Amino acid sequence: MGHLLKGVFRWVVVAQLVCMGVGAQRVAGAEETSAVQRGAVQQADRALVEAIGKGDAAAASALLDEEFSWTDHRGKTLKKNEILPELKTLASVPDVDQETRDFGRVVLIRGNHRIASANVDVRFIRVWVKRAADWRALVYQETKIGR
Repeated sequence: MGHLLKGVFRWVVVAQLVCMGVGAQRVAGAEETSAVQRGAVQQADRALVEAIGKGDAAAASALLDEEFSWTDHRGKTLKKNEILPELKTLASVPDVDQETRDFGRVVLIRGNHRIASANVDVRFIRVWVKRAADWRALVYQETKIGR
């Protein structure tokens, strides 16, 4: 009987070690996927900021979700079709203190920048969502930084 228990115990230990190894591989795989995903979103985000700076409505439109909304530093919220003609006025100087948070099918990018046309410093958050094969900006919100 003792020999049988030793054999069972050995198999339980082996099974636990295998499971721990598989779990570690899954975590490592998830981290790699997350890094690739963040990179894709950051690339799309840079393309959006560049399109806004150039006033390129076609390029910006391709990156915006159909439900996209932009809330500016004054609290005014505009939909996708309302901001496209106004892109040049929304341009900002490069983002600083940028941070990316990955939540799976939703990625948040936040930071600070200056709106050139209004000469105002703001905090921003851009919310990106996974749609079919591509990432789309769903929300862009700016909040004036008090001085």
